[in-house]
Amino acid sequence: MRTIKIITKFLFLFMFAAQLKAQDTTKPFYFPHKTGDIWEYLYSEVPYVDTIQNFTIFDSTDSKGIVHITQHARFINPIEPPTILSDTSIFWIDTINYDVFTKRPMMDTALVYKLNGAKGEKWIIKIYYDSSNILGYEMARIIDKWKGSIFGKNTTFMQVLFYSSIDSIDTIGNSVYGSDIIADGFGVISKGGGELAGQINLIGAVINDTLYGDTTKVTGINNKYILPIPDQVKLFQNYPNPFNPSTTISFELLGRERISLIIYDILGKVIRYIIDNQEYPAGVHKINWDGINNNGKRTAGGIYFYRLITDNQLITHSMIELK
Repeated sequence: MRTIKIITKFLFLFMFAAQLKAQDTTKPFYFPHKTGDIWEYLYSEVPYVDTIQNFTIFDSTDSKGIVHITQHARFINPIEPPTILSDTSIFWIDTINYDVFTKRPMMDTALVYKLNGAKGEKWIIKIYYDSSNILGYEMARIIDKWKGSIFGKNTTFMQVLFYSSIDSIDTIGNSVYGSDIIADGFGVISKGGGELAGQINLIGAVINDTLYGDTTKVTGINNKYILPIPDQVKLFQNYPNPFNPSTTISFELLGRERISLIIYDILGKVIRYIIDNQEYPAGVHKINWDGINNNGKRTAGGIYFYRLITDNQLITHSMIELK
């Protein structure tokens, strides 16, 4: 019950205006998987708040209709692996039976979501010491399904609780390990609770080239690593965003500063030095980026980050290049 209350609280905070009256549906959920899709989450673990971005970096469909997905996730400030999502996740979507599987550490290929499952449906996940020795079990149960809206779009929601389990035939489960909420057409919108450290809630996404919510305001700061940013330097959101073929990046300096402005790809690789350790006077400055990398070649469409660096500050925002 504590987990359900926590999840509901965060849903309201982020304007997930969902009806609380449960409604089962036989229509299978659509689980997004296109390469280039991005999900941006607010991560909260008292007293820390940060931003996590999760990207689909590969997808393919085999001859049996199984969709294979690889995703990459990380904190933004600073760029480092997240604590609640794996930095690299692999999923399989069975498009015939509408099941989603994943490979977790110390686990067999685990069934995590039944996209056409009914309220109350449950299944067992095996946990291994190694490929042949079973350590224990985990039980998943769909505890609710309801209709509502997210980012102004009507859809259906499903909440799955994960329990520690006694054995392979346990029908009750022990303590709650974690809770996921997924939405038809959006995928995972919330994760946390139980024994999991922290909570993530969706604040924006780019799915099938459609922008939902806010994926541009990368302001989450993990207080363990970065000091608060004073007001003397401001980095503004690029415009237009998404962009094609060029965009303008603006920043404001209240005093003369030696700065760098650098473009990175989603893996943290430097794409372009827009400004390389140059001195700029006080005032608002506008810099155009034409989508060309350091080798003079056109960059591919996707998610990029631009970072303003001064002697004692670092500010990062994200942007989307369309093709």
